[in-house]
Amino acid sequence: MEQKNLELISTKEAAKMLAVSVQTICKMIWDGRLRATKLGNATSPWRINKESVMKYLQQASV
Repeated sequence: MEQKNLELISTKEAAKMLAVSVQTICKMIWDGRLRATKLGNATSPWRINKESVMKYLQQASV
């Protein structure tokens, strides 16, 4: 099985990349537009898959 390098970024970094608020990033995670995970327990901050942010940017620019 092929293993990819998974680069995770914070909600703040994703918000900066997409020029939106952190709150908007959280909504995008909840509705499935961005792939994210929580490392640790339920109160840990979200970590977003950078590749999903890049894909979202590509789709938005089409």
